[in-house]
Amino acid sequence: MSRQKLVGWACIAVAGGYLLYFARTRLLTAGLPVDRKEWMQAAMFVAILVLGTINVRLAAIREAGRTLPQLRRKQASNDA
Repeated sequence: MSRQKLVGWACIAVAGGYLLYFARTRLLTAGLPVDRKEWMQAAMFVAILVLGTINVRLAAIREAGRTLPQLRRKQASNDA
């Protein structure tokens, strides 16, 4: 497993775990209202989840030996 894919899965696991914890303990149980700081942390972990997913997908593309579509178009215009 490449380092890029490993880091991506680690980001997904940590962010997913935090979001499950946040939903279970802060949103679905009675208690004090959720502070702005906690909402910001949840938003940050959603962003980390998205970045981890992107990282895993890009690692899969790299392993398959394909290039990104933007790079193919740029290389084709440079070759002409």
